[in-house]
Amino acid sequence: MNPEIRELEHLLETLVRIISKETQTLDLYRHACVAPSTDLGRLLCQQLGDDAEAHLTKLHAARDVVQKRLDELRHGKGDTAEG
Repeated sequence: MNPEIRELEHLLETLVRIISKETQTLDLYRHACVAPSTDLGRLLCQQLGDDAEAHLTKLHAARDVVQKRLDELRHGKGDTAEG
């Protein structure tokens, strides 16, 4: 098997796991934002949730790039030269 394919498959599996955990984290922040009785608590939860959401967006984009490259390699498209 092509070493690039192997590496990208591992990276894709890792990204899928991280996306799952980040989604859980985002859900926790969203639920936590309901509980704080202080403005500072709500603000902090909101900011952390926004950061987690932005990170999740970047992770999805990275996953899509890796998946596209894997598809190209598996279907004989793109440069498969090692180096």
